[in-house]
Amino acid sequence: MAFEQVAATGTPLAARVYDLGPGGGAAALSVSCFRIDDALGVPLGIMVEASRITDTGPRLDAAYRGAFEIGQSLDVVQVARDLTRVLVPSLGDYATVDYPDDVLEGRDPPAGYPGQEASAPRRVAVRAADGAWRPG
Repeated sequence: MAFEQVAATGTPLAARVYDLGPGGGAAALSVSCFRIDDALGVPLGIMVEASRITDTGPRLDAAYRGAFEIGQSLDVVQVARDLTRVLVPSLGDYATVDYPDDVLEGRDPPAGYPGQEASAPRRVAVRAADGAWRPG
C-alpha cells in the first residue's frame, strides 16, 4: 500500500518503523521510500531504504522520525528551528543554533573557522526541554 501511494503522489514515506518479532522486541526495521523522477518529472521508480534499529525507545523514535523533516525549507533559520525541535527533548535538554552573518545573508562563509569573534555568529534558534531557556 505505501509503495503505491509514494509512486502515485510523490510524497515520500520517511522512517516508518516496523517491529521485528512478536511483541515489539528490542529491534525494529525503519523503512523509507522515495519516488525517483527524471529531469522532466516523469516517475522512473521507487527507491527504498531499510535500516535495522536496535534502540526503539520513544525518545529515539521521535528524534529519528523528526530528522526527516529537517531541511525541507531553504530558509536557514527555519532549518535551525527544525533541528532544535528534533534534538529537544529527544536527545538533550537544551539546543542552540548559531550562524555567522555570511550564512544569514545568503553567502558562503569563508573557508576554515576564523574564531567566534571574527565570525560574529548570531543565535537563530533556541529550545529547552522545560520551555525555559536559562542564558549561560
